[in-house]
Amino acid sequence: MAKTQSVADLSWSVGIRRNEEINQSALVAGFSMPLFSGKRAQGRIESALAAKNEVIFREESTLLSLHTQLYKAYTGREQSIAAVNQLKSEIIPNLRLSLEQTQTAYRRGLYSYLDLLSARRELLQAKQALIDSATAAVRYGIEVEQLTAVPLTAEASL
Repeated sequence: MAKTQSVADLSWSVGIRRNEEINQSALVAGFSMPLFSGKRAQGRIESALAAKNEVIFREESTLLSLHTQLYKAYTGREQSIAAVNQLKSEIIPNLRLSLEQTQTAYRRGLYSYLDLLSARRELLQAKQALIDSATAAVRYGIEVEQLTAVPLTAEASL
């Protein structure tokens, strides 16, 4: 719009002029053209271009921010799922076995009650870590779904 305002607007007029003193009428024609309108509009052109560039910059900045959030949510979800799988398949079964062996040794008098409590505490902490990791995976999954507006598949979930 600022560029269109830099083009000179030509205007013209036609009329009749009557002079009563001499009892005469005359046909009058005229035109007008603003001078140096292109230079006067240069500031508006530059201002409009700067506003356009600002909009483009903000759009790119917002997209970059969204991509960063999506990356963090996706990698957080993947790490949480990996932690859940490791806790389920390796850590908790080994801690259960350790607790069983500690209980057997406690009954035989080889371990103290403190050793038995320590084994139970470790198993409970691992189960709590499993719950925390699964919760984090679900939360990250929700964030990914919100950012992409696409539901995650059931195969990729816990």
